[in-house]
Amino acid sequence: MIKTKYLVTRQSFDYTEEIDDLINDFLEENPDIEVIDIKYQSNVSAVADGGVSATYFNNSALIIYREKENNGYQKEYKEVVPQCVADWYEKHKDNLEDEIYYLIRNWDDKERTSDFCKWFDDVENESIKTLVNMHQFGYEVKEEARYIVKFKGVYGDARYLNHEIDGNWYINSRQETHQFRVAHTRKELEEADFGWVFNCPGVEVKEVE
Repeated sequence: MIKTKYLVTRQSFDYTEEIDDLINDFLEENPDIEVIDIKYQSNVSAVADGGVSATYFNNSALIIYREKENNGYQKEYKEVVPQCVADWYEKHKDNLEDEIYYLIRNWDDKERTSDFCKWFDDVENESIKTLVNMHQFGYEVKEEARYIVKFKGVYGDARYLNHEIDGNWYINSRQETHQFRVAHTRKELEEADFGWVFNCPGVEVKEVE
């Protein structure tokens, strides 16, 4: 199993931790792990309060490692991820370890509202481990849920929201063809300003296989 450990030194007036000591302590406590990589970064900060100023230094490290399971390392497998994660990975895969580290280190520097950042910030996704596994073992894109949108109170067959290949939207029949799609992802609906159908009593939205 791929895991990560983020270490950062602490500093006081009479004591400063060494990042190498923190790394060695962690490795001694976990003798069975296989270290994949260690990324270092040095940071400097300055504060001033009531005429008293000080400069603080700290070092940090991100350890990427593989954990043994039973008597050997975990069997390789492909991660299944949303499209937004696949897009981010393909853009940054050539320098993945550094990109992950900089993303974590600079997380608070700007607003993070993209679908990828929301996924990355969800602890249940084990995002760092997932990205490392994608890099080592490959990945597959998760099939997104699709929905059929039917307008209630409309007589006849033409009461379903259709999306033409050229980008236009129509109210038409339930029949799907090579030119018209009747099953749409939530993202497709929201980007076309049809997100309101999920909360409209006059519209029936049904998830399809």
